[in-house]
Amino acid sequence: MLNIGNWLKQQFVLPFGLPSPQLVNLPSGTLEYAVYGSGKPLLLLHGGVGGYDQSLILFKDCIPEGFQLICPSRPGYLGTPLDSGKSITKQTDLLVELLDFLGVPDVGLVAMSAGGMIAYDFALRYPDKTRALVAVSAIAGQYLIPEQAANQMAQTFFMPDLGLWLTKESLAYFPEMTIRKFINASGAINTELVNQKVVEIMGSQQEMKLIAQIMCLMADYNSRSVGTMNDLANGAQLSWFPFEQIKHPALIIHGTHDNEVRFHHGVFAYEGLGSQHKERIWLEYGSHFAFYFPSQNSHAHKQFQQFLLSYA
Repeated sequence: MLNIGNWLKQQFVLPFGLPSPQLVNLPSGTLEYAVYGSGKPLLLLHGGVGGYDQSLILFKDCIPEGFQLICPSRPGYLGTPLDSGKSITKQTDLLVELLDFLGVPDVGLVAMSAGGMIAYDFALRYPDKTRALVAVSAIAGQYLIPEQAANQMAQTFFMPDLGLWLTKESLAYFPEMTIRKFINASGAINTELVNQKVVEIMGSQQEMKLIAQIMCLMADYNSRSVGTMNDLANGAQLSWFPFEQIKHPALIIHGTHDNEVRFHHGVFAYEGLGSQHKERIWLEYGSHFAFYFPSQNSHAHKQFQQFLLSYA
């Protein structure tokens, strides 16, 4: 019989068998990135408290075969220094330099959360390098969280000072409580539905592994804090993007009860898009991370995969 506590502890082994990242010196600065798979190139843009590894653990199992995943660590995250690109436009330009270095003429964009700021800017300023756009729980306009609140969130939920050990022990010995805390932190959902989602996640070894890996990255907050704070600063100065100028095929995915990037970000982006072909997936009672758990959203994964196969 599987000992859930011991098994969960084994999932907290960085870097989760992911491909090793590489460092490249580009005209704008140093950039860390990893490449996974082969086929048509997709540029994956991670969110806050992220890095190349966040993109891979969230997307590599739900993107169908036939795609090459190009996963940079945006400036301020992991091995990419902040001075490689502090502003949204400079981060976009840095990524274009990476694609030029790799000899990739155009990509499908897949962005999560704060990565949406870069994806929308990329599609607008480099339309010839964009084949299609997928935005999951993505920031689409001004995003305001006071720095004090952001630091408090980091101290209480990401636990940088107590680190990986406490995160591992908490999930191993108190999995229900820890998963419930995770859901409550990322979604404004009533207790009955939270309990239901906890049961669904605990009934899936794949999803328990995903929870463990997400929380492991969050416990490694210190190596991601500079980029996270920079994203918050950029989001606070942001206005709504001119979505009517985006003409590419687009898929917008958002949870209706997302507590980190509110649902209206997804709605505003979708309704404003000038794309001839656009799709949306509204995840009912979905939190910020809801899309990545197929026991709750198998229909969303199928639509996402079909969109990539058809347009990316």
